[in-house]
Amino acid sequence: MSGIWRMNERVLIREEEGGIFVFQFKEQEVKHRVLHGGPWYYSNSMLLLADYDGLRAPSEVPLHFLEEWVAVTGLRVAMSNERALTRIGNLMGTFVRVDQVALQRKEATQRIRLIFDVRHRVWARRTVCFTPEVSVALEFRFEKCRGICKGCGFFTHGGGKCDQKLVKEAAVKEPSLVL
Repeated sequence: MSGIWRMNERVLIREEEGGIFVFQFKEQEVKHRVLHGGPWYYSNSMLLLADYDGLRAPSEVPLHFLEEWVAVTGLRVAMSNERALTRIGNLMGTFVRVDQVALQRKEATQRIRLIFDVRHRVWARRTVCFTPEVSVALEFRFEKCRGICKGCGFFTHGGGKCDQKLVKEAAVKEPSLVL
């Protein structure tokens, strides 16, 4: 794990019940970088990490949230601002921050850092209603995520095959978000 997280020192790893692993770091700064620098993969599987106080049962720690950069395209020039991006982020999950460099340059693709629940569907495109008169079709690219099914928008199928619900629903009506 030290190599994956680009650490000089070793990390203490202990397996708990139910296949949950507890990682102990010597420095808070390193722990913070690991918790917020992902997503991380080990043996081609995504690691879902959460802060653990060492008191609760490890099975009570919510290991279904992922912090990730999401690229947003399709915004009009006046919508490339922190307020609009914050609202879009909060509609998709929990907004963390905006890529200030892309924002200052008014780039066509803006980036937002989100925390989202991997148990829910991830949308690649949505229509966002900014006002009753202004709706914009936006596209979202989850930058380092692997394993998102393009057919249904979920991370896993629990070993089953995809029923392509997302494709069927998109053909009926594109989902929209209202700001």
